[in-house]
Parts: sequence; structure tokens; C-alpha cells
Amino acid sequence: MKTLSLDWRERFWPPTTRATIRATVWPRASVRFLPVYSPDLNPSETTWSKIKALLRAAEAGSAEQLRLAVARALQRVTAQDDAQGFAACGYGVN
Repeated sequence: MKTLSLDWRERFWPPTTRATIRATVWPRASVRFLPVYSPDLNPSETTWSKIKALLRAAEAGSAEQLRLAVARALQRVTAQDDAQGFAACGYGVN
């Protein structure tokens, strides 16, 4: 059985609730309480950075060019990009 890791936002859980969650969540699960918002711990930030860079480089001059640029940028996001984003944030990727 693999270990399940859950990340919940700290703001929503008072200390007594955190202790209860740790004691009652599925067996072998680890719970990490994250700050309310931390871009350094958000794997999607690296993906969006790549998409925004591709859109800037496209220099679309019309709505149609922008639509095509968005489609091309989204097609260039790979599973490897996502794995690198998770790794950069310190999350293990198996």
C-alpha cells in the first residue's frame, strides 16, 4: 500500500482540528498543512510560467492570433513539465 499525502490550507484548520485530522485520516497518510498561499509550493506555477512565456513570445496582434497562440502553448505543456513542477516544489513524483 502506498502512502497518501494530503495538503490542506492552514487557515481553515485550527490546531485541535489538525490533531484530529492527523489521528483519524486514512492509515499511512501524511498530512501537511501549507500556508494560505505559497507559489513556491504550487506546482502549477511553473506550468503557467511556461504558458505565459510562450504567449509573450508569440506576440499575437489579433484575437484570432491569440487564440492560436494559446492553443499552441497548451499543446507544448508536457507530462514532463508537470513532473518537473512537482519536483521543484519538493513533492515526490513516482
